[in-house]
Amino acid sequence: MQDTLDPKPTFGFWVIAAVALLWNLLGLMVFVMQESASPEAIAAGLTPEQADLILNIPLWASAMTAIATIAGVLASVLLLLRRRLSVTLFGVSLAALVVQDIYIFGMTPTAEVFGGQVIVIQSVVFVAALLLLWYARHSATKGILQ
Repeated sequence: MQDTLDPKPTFGFWVIAAVALLWNLLGLMVFVMQESASPEAIAAGLTPEQADLILNIPLWASAMTAIATIAGVLASVLLLLRRRLSVTLFGVSLAALVVQDIYIFGMTPTAEVFGGQVIVIQSVVFVAALLLLWYARHSATKGILQ
């Protein structure tokens, strides 16, 4: 009787949740490294235009990246703990990512300065965020999240 009220997650659930945590920890690590790097370290290997874009990111745009990555990490931990709150935090992460992408692609010449690679990278990040939100919602609907 208890099994019908508390569905057990599959092995695939645990794999997806663990990969989600690793993915979001990677994003957080990249953000922390960029924020803590010296201007000289950031400029190394970049064109002056690329360095200028990175070094002049406004505080609000950096805050969106921080929110997106921290919410993603917390959501992933909560997914591993099978908590429904992970759905909300994956939504917050996606919303912050959208605002960040509006800045990147709508307010700066980032795509022109960095080329197509930035479009590919941000597209992968966006699709991953969408899929994680969908998966958390799907898991909540199935009763896996409490």
